[in-house]
Amino acid sequence: MVRRLVGLALAVGLLAGCAPSGTKQQGTAWSYVDDRGITVTAPERPQRVVAQVSAAGALKDFGVKVVGTFGPLRTGSGGVEPEAGSIDPDAVTDVTGPGYGEVRIETLTSLRPQLVVSGKYKEFAGLWHLTEEQEKVVKPVAPTLGVAQSGIALPESIRRYKDLARALGGDVDSARVKADEERFTAAAQRLRALGDGCGPLAGRSSPWAGCRTSTSSSCPRATPTSTTT
Repeated sequence: MVRRLVGLALAVGLLAGCAPSGTKQQGTAWSYVDDRGITVTAPERPQRVVAQVSAAGALKDFGVKVVGTFGPLRTGSGGVEPEAGSIDPDAVTDVTGPGYGEVRIETLTSLRPQLVVSGKYKEFAGLWHLTEEQEKVVKPVAPTLGVAQSGIALPESIRRYKDLARALGGDVDSARVKADEERFTAAAQRLRALGDGCGPLAGRSSPWAGCRTSTSSSCPRATPTSTTT
């Protein structure tokens, strides 16, 4: 998961914010309110999930099997893109289309997906690596679900994927997940120490709190602005 979290860190912003999300299941029906405020429904809990590679890596680490991915999966040299985390390219079907934000609909349909998941940047229409027009084509095949990846801190983004994984039946409280989270927390603490109390690695509730300008007196490296009365 540590590798996966590094990949996710490349994808999300570090600004504070939040939006409600949640799941409901009555009988066999399944529903989930995504970070766009859209209630995503399915006749039953989705078992066959296709996801953008970063989302796929996060879900896999939280115990959800992903049958297909879209977005950059392999590097030019044949390795796994860091963004894909622990995803094994040989264990999933790549449905990425020829252009940015496109998917191969025939291949996607052949996977019989019950849910398509991707990150959501509030600054842009559509989903990450799935344009607004392509999403319209995908929706008749399977419902789409967006997870916020901008305007929130990295730990919050991870928590939202954890919530989604729990709703999809992932064992998010397994010993392996807990051990991965402990390693990630320890690594984050070491990075904060390197930040020396200032900047995006600072050990504060908001990474930039107290260091929003170069003249902040609470930043050890800052030169306070002189004031006169």
